[in-house]
Order: sequence, then C-alpha cells, then structure tokens
Amino acid sequence: MIRNDTGNDWSGNPCMDHDEMTVEEQLRQRTAELEAALRENQRISSALNESEQKFHRLVERSLVGISLSDGHRFIYVNPKFAEITGYSVDELLHMGPLDILAESDRSQAENLLLRGLNGEFAGNFSTVINIQRKDGTVSLGELTGGPSVDVDGKPAVIAMIEDITDKVRADDKIRLLNGRLWEQAVRDPLTDLFNRRYFEESLAREIHNAKRHGQTLGLVMGDLDHFKNVNDTCGHQAGDKVLRAFADLMKQYSRGSDVPCRYGGEEFLLLLPGINEDKARERAELLRSRISAVPVECQGTTLHVSASFGVAVFPWHAKDTDSLIAVVDRAMYQAKAAGRNRVCCADVAAG
Repeated sequence: MIRNDTGNDWSGNPCMDHDEMTVEEQLRQRTAELEAALRENQRISSALNESEQKFHRLVERSLVGISLSDGHRFIYVNPKFAEITGYSVDELLHMGPLDILAESDRSQAENLLLRGLNGEFAGNFSTVINIQRKDGTVSLGELTGGPSVDVDGKPAVIAMIEDITDKVRADDKIRLLNGRLWEQAVRDPLTDLFNRRYFEESLAREIHNAKRHGQTLGLVMGDLDHFKNVNDTCGHQAGDKVLRAFADLMKQYSRGSDVPCRYGGEEFLLLLPGINEDKARERAELLRSRISAVPVECQGTTLHVSASFGVAVFPWHAKDTDSLIAVVDRAMYQAKAAGRNRVCCADVAAG
C-alpha cells in the first residue's frame, strides 16, 4: 500500500500496520475455532447424554436382573432384579448381595464377590444359585459376573441374575420324557424285559468288548414248554401271566451287567458278560428249577410250567453275534428234543 506524508493512503483513509492486521485475523480465526469446538462439545455431550439415556432404558427394561454392588450393599439394581427377588428396588438398595441368597449358597457367593472385588477374574464367571425371595420361597438363578469396575474410586461388581427355575423344570420334564421314550423303545411292554432290538445291539457291543479284553461271554436261551397249550386251554390272559412270571424270575436272578431279553413269543435270552460255560449253565439250571417250582394262579386255575434252555459261550462255541445266537438256539432245541425241562450246552465250534 502507498502512503502519503500524512500517514494516510491516497484516498485519505488511515493506513493499518501489516502486523496489526495479522493479529486481528488470528483473533477472528481463534474465536471461530473456539466457537466450533464449543458446538462440537455440545454435540458430543448431547450424543453422550442420548446414549446414556438409551443405555439406562435398555438396562431398566432388561429381561435379566442386573445389579451393581460393592460387596456389602447394592449400589444399583434394575426392576427385573427386584422382580426376581421379590423385593422392591428401594428395599434392595438397603440390602447386600448375600441377603437374597439361600443360606447354603452364601459362602460360595461371598467367595465369588471377594474374588471379583480383588480383580481375580480376567473374564466372566457363571454359577447356579438358590435365590431366597422375600416371600420365603426359593427359586433357581443363574448368576453371571465379571471383572470389577471402578465406582467413585472403589471397586464394584456387576452381577446379572436370570431366573432359570421354569427352564430347569422344563428340562427335567424333557429328560424324564426322553427317559420314558427310551424305555419304551428298548423294553418289551408285557414283561418289561429288554426287547430284541436292544438285545442285538447289546450283544454286538459285548462281543466287541470281550474280543478287546480277551474275556468270555455267556448266552442262555430259554423257551417255555408247551406254551401254546396254556394259551389254548386257559386263554391269552393266562399266557401273559406265565410270561410275566418267567420274566420276573429272569430279572430276579440277573446281575446289573446282565441283559435279560424277551426275544420273541415265549422265547427269552439272557446275556451274561464275563461268564464261562459252567457259570452260564448254573444260571440256566437255576432258572429252570425256579420256573418249575413256581405255580402260576390264573382265574382259579393253577398252572405248572417248565422251560427248556440252551447255553453257549463266546468264543468257545461261536465267534460272532449271528453264530452265537444260532448255536444257543440249536442247544435249546436239543433240550426240547431230549424231553424238555432241561439244559443243554452247545458243541464247541470247530477251528
């Protein structure tokens, strides 16, 4: 800019120093920056406040009980936590975590709280507890917690509780139903012995185990003598009673590892893991003598029945499932042919 001798520019206006213009421009720029920063801070604060409100609403409406505790008392509980315990929020804020637990669980919960407050958990922990509700009832809860957080300079533990009482009851009912369905699938409905399908699966499994461990496996087949005459002369009700009587004897003289089975009609099988031929024959003789000695009463008629038995042992008489059943079946029919009411052992397999 060109000045005249008076210090004014040629238009007559006072001239401004270059440095003075720079300071003013910097002041305006700084002011604009501060105003922009203030607006951004207000925007961030508003967003944080909105986010906090959303989080608060989420926690308040949560379907899981949420609490914050310093170990001695609750600092915060949400409405669901109060609902699960039966206390009001205000009541809980004057109580401690151990006050809502059954006496049997307080020691375990206290240990978890102390470990959490001491920062011993790098991740979440979970356990099942008994909740002592305000009305005195006890419900089952799943307690989940994690690393401690800082609240006003002191450690606190966030814990979540879900009432799983109904879920556990439902699971128990499902397990009970599945157990009943399994029983129906593997049991003969008339005699309550295992059915043929389960027996064949068990025989294959036990032969595999016997091969692996170098053990023997006994098999006894029993067939009621003249059973058709029982049905023809006394009726099927009497026949069913005879079948159940024989089945009861098989269950009575079976070990826990044995598998008694109604194989079909009046034919029964008894799987005897780890038993040799002598022991298997003894068991067959015991069953034979017992069924002969037990009269069956049916509608005023006393029935005396007998049974014929075959005995075979893996691996002496056969080396696979089908062959073992075939040889014990032949031995049983040999007992029938020899006069019934007796026990016959299979012949030793060649080779």
